[in-house]
Amino acid sequence: MQRVISLTTTAQEAIEKIKKEVHLPLATQKYEGTMVINKTNCYSHAIGATTPFLQIYRIGAISGEKSISEKYKSASEIIELLKKDLEFLGLDYQIISDDENEAKNLEPNQYIVRLYFKIYADGRIWDYHFMRYEAGKWTEKWKGRKPTEIDANYYEKRWEWKRGISLKVTR
Repeated sequence: MQRVISLTTTAQEAIEKIKKEVHLPLATQKYEGTMVINKTNCYSHAIGATTPFLQIYRIGAISGEKSISEKYKSASEIIELLKKDLEFLGLDYQIISDDENEAKNLEPNQYIVRLYFKIYADGRIWDYHFMRYEAGKWTEKWKGRKPTEIDANYYEKRWEWKRGISLKVTR
């Protein structure tokens, strides 16, 4: 796959590490290090990466389809970029509508991610956030914090967040 956006050597090295890392079980013990806590976010957590390189953990940047400085146009654009990133990383995914039932049938090499959006009235994206389901619990991660367990319906109850997509990911 040809990259649209060119990256620094350091970013390319980080992506090569991430490509390998996302095919292993999530290494939660790595979150004990300050660098990993501060240089990862909800997106890195969603794909299962702990390589500390915050600049690359932006949807579309890993696949080279969207530069770090470009603004997103819509939720649908972000979803398509997410799919391209997952494909670039060699992660299989399936769009699911009932993740509670899907969670009961997960294989050891599978997990679920939910993508939520905050959208301005004019349709512009204000923010996005991921949750991850694995090992019988939902977790989330914010930049500068360790992953924490979260209620499955936390964002469903918040008026400002809208669910964009749920995916079953196979590493």
